[in-house]
Amino acid sequence: MQRDYEGRHSLPEAEFNIADAHRRRMIRLLFVLASGILFVYASINFIEELYLLAVLQLICGVAGLLSLSRLARTRHLMVWTFGFLFALYVIVFLAVLTVEGSDTNYVWIYIIPVLSYAMLGLRPGLLISLPFMLITMTVLVIQQLDLYGDPSLRELSNLLNLVASAVLMMVFMHFYEKGRAETQRQLVYMAATDALTGLPNRGQFQTTLRSVIADSKRRRAEFTLVVLDLDRFKQVNDTRGHDAGDEILRQLGQCMSDGLRESDFVARLGGEEFAVILREASMPVAAALAESIREKIANYPFSYEGLPIQVHATLGVAVFPHDGEDATALYKAADERLYRGKHHGRNRVVSA
Repeated sequence: MQRDYEGRHSLPEAEFNIADAHRRRMIRLLFVLASGILFVYASINFIEELYLLAVLQLICGVAGLLSLSRLARTRHLMVWTFGFLFALYVIVFLAVLTVEGSDTNYVWIYIIPVLSYAMLGLRPGLLISLPFMLITMTVLVIQQLDLYGDPSLRELSNLLNLVASAVLMMVFMHFYEKGRAETQRQLVYMAATDALTGLPNRGQFQTTLRSVIADSKRRRAEFTLVVLDLDRFKQVNDTRGHDAGDEILRQLGQCMSDGLRESDFVARLGGEEFAVILREASMPVAAALAESIREKIANYPFSYEGLPIQVHATLGVAVFPHDGEDATALYKAADERLYRGKHHGRNRVVSA
């Protein structure tokens, strides 16, 4: 079930929300600290008459502070961050290139992979840090060789230390960020997944439902919510045991996942209650799809320890925006129709 869930019901929105909130805080802090440091070095370089470097540092620092108000709400956070880091790294490169500058300017090279991976993530971080690291380290080595003239073994060893440290920092940050991203993905998956069936849980269902409502409002599109509850499921637990009931729920999760379109979404809300979001589905289409789900459950070969178990379900159907324009109203309409079906014989689909 895990592979099925990850393929059809990945969690980009939940993962994005967690990572985005953290990254925005980190980036705002970066912009403030980097701008302050740039102002200090701009002042020093003006005194040292390194005017080009000083002006660039001043411009980048001012731009960083002016950008703070946009960072909290922009949808292009990656672009803003990439642009700021690019300008910052150009300044680092120029500082290394400026022979008249401090002999310790090269130490700023080592912040390139740290900031890149922390602020941009794995692939964008590699994309911006690798070229700057290669170019800057090459220029630095050439500079040092020119200064040494005929370098001694100790001077060559010093150069090797610079290069080796940069390579180790780059490799460490790459694999650290790769592991961190994978760990975060797994934590998000676990937090949004029902442990028994492998389907999204109630929290992820609510998040997805709100997202689909917002998207449908923008596009003025219809979609359908189906709430499903197994009929007389307590009898399975009472007569065959709770292990049998758990196995039936696992099989039901597989049954429902296999029977839906790629664009649809299914979640377990709790107990024997499930929900399905049918995108781009008006009432006639949704009613037919819901009926096909009911029939598939009724005909599915549920079993426990080799013995068959007959399972039926009742489904309530509500369509956005006709039955509700928010998540609460839409769910209430579908739930009321579900229990109307329960009171009128079960094993049926109830729509408007």
